[in-house]
Amino acid sequence: MFKLPNFPSPRASDDELADFAEIVAWQVGFASTTDISKYLGINDDNIDDNGEEFRGCEDQEDEHNERLEAVFELLGERQRICGDAYPFSLDASGSVLRAVEIEGHASRELYLYFLGATRINMRTNKMLEGVDGALLMEEVCCEAIKHYLGPDRAESIILGTASSGGFKERVDQLVKSIQEPCSFQNINGEEAPVRAQDDGVDVIGWLPFADGAPGKLAIFAQVKTGTSWRENVLECQPENFQKKWLNGALTVSPVRAFCVAEAVGRTGHWNSTCCDAGVLLDRCRLVSCCVIDGFSRLNDLRNWVSGAKGLISERFPA
Repeated sequence: MFKLPNFPSPRASDDELADFAEIVAWQVGFASTTDISKYLGINDDNIDDNGEEFRGCEDQEDEHNERLEAVFELLGERQRICGDAYPFSLDASGSVLRAVEIEGHASRELYLYFLGATRINMRTNKMLEGVDGALLMEEVCCEAIKHYLGPDRAESIILGTASSGGFKERVDQLVKSIQEPCSFQNINGEEAPVRAQDDGVDVIGWLPFADGAPGKLAIFAQVKTGTSWRENVLECQPENFQKKWLNGALTVSPVRAFCVAEAVGRTGHWNSTCCDAGVLLDRCRLVSCCVIDGFSRLNDLRNWVSGAKGLISERFPA
């Protein structure tokens, strides 16, 4: 998985190359299949898909072109899912991706935030323009989960590190808000130390009824920036969370969800990943279901995106 300031290798996945095309378009205004070939150094007929010298007489140009056609088809899929929230536009030929106006379009800025939070190293560069991009991800996904359930009635709360207070205090706030017959309890005993930060659950959303009674739809979600989230898809376990930290379970078993900044193609391993992760809210789903205009930290998001663009621009000299 490539991380900026490095460029992806020719052997990178289609998802990676699609992100790279978006980054190029974001930085210089447009990206064509020819441009991507040149950036990756695969325009030479003697270079194979592994970026190594091809020792034979077979022409590799057709193979490279077919590969990039598949990548740009993936960009078209992203455009269809995101609709007007997509900050780029494919031309009629499907071979040129152009950046579109983002000023006044918060949802397009949200997409660029997720793009940056995927390809920038969030261990070393999460702080941009004074904003912690990793903590911001939890707050954005809290908003997205609420809109996914229905913003007029749904509620959501952060259990992860973006929330203030200790783990016990956050769980206490959760059970008070969600109106279920349970309270905080440490399975190891009252005096046992609590070392959990979120125990695999970053955000919880639920859809209450007017009667305020127990028995409602709830989602327990984990949130990840970057590209290594596939290693963590089994960590969000609502049943185990309740056993360890509550003296009773929610009346209706919660649904698992996984929110990731990366855009995931719908072919390949999509179905099996959903089996492991639960409801998979990738970049495109998060953007398409979240109305970000009223987000309380929209200015912080914009500042982080501006910082990300400046950081990435160092790799794309004028």
